[in-house]
Amino acid sequence: MQRLPWILLSALLVCTWGFQQEQKSEGEFRKLAADKDPARRIKAIELVEDEKNLGSSQLIATLLADPHPRVRYRAVKALAKARDAETIAWF
Repeated sequence: MQRLPWILLSALLVCTWGFQQEQKSEGEFRKLAADKDPARRIKAIELVEDEKNLGSSQLIATLLADPHPRVRYRAVKALAKARDAETIAWF
């Protein structure tokens, strides 16, 4: 029974670390997405597109209105790859 608290603690640490990583990537996304250089805005999409969850899809969707056509194209392409149920329902 003494192992149970360690298992719970380990699970909590893993979840906390994952949450911090998501916040870090969201902050980095917002920083890159606000850049004047279209290549950096595309880099922002590439940063979060592999996460494939509703939050990352919503971040990418903000760049659908980007003035540069390559950024808009890359955002559409990234959103088309999203296959999770939440994102599909959101669209």
